[in-house]
Amino acid sequence: MLCNGCGHNLTNEMGANCPNCGTIKPLQQGPDVNQGYQQQNINQNQGYYNPPQPPYSPYGGYQAPHPAKGKASASLALGICSLVFAGPFLGLILGIIGLVMASMARREGFIGGIQTGGFVCSLIGTILGGIMTVVCAPLLCAGTLWSWMW
Repeated sequence: MLCNGCGHNLTNEMGANCPNCGTIKPLQQGPDVNQGYQQQNINQNQGYYNPPQPPYSPYGGYQAPHPAKGKASASLALGICSLVFAGPFLGLILGIIGLVMASMARREGFIGGIQTGGFVCSLIGTILGGIMTVVCAPLLCAGTLWSWMW
């Protein structure tokens, strides 16, 4: 590449300016990289031009969600439902199912806030549901026996 101001050969020179005259170096114009690719595509496809693929994005592409994220989300939903419906039987059942889903998500490699929250909510819901079942089941049985006898 030659300097536009003085004609000095700038191929091996470093820096932004010409060392002889101080003129700013022009941008280096290299051979067209896609020219051979375009010509090759025109020849291979009988005259139809296929443009080259766009460059990759510096931000990365779409990443698919982890396969066990659904199980972790289900465990969180079941854990919250087991807390809301912490009755004698429903809270216990929903909590146990939520614990199973959270452990399945952890076993498949998804460890995150959703899985941990689902496990904790399901555990608390299971404990509350178990306590309600132990306390209310005898009362329900006594009430049905009492009404049956009279």
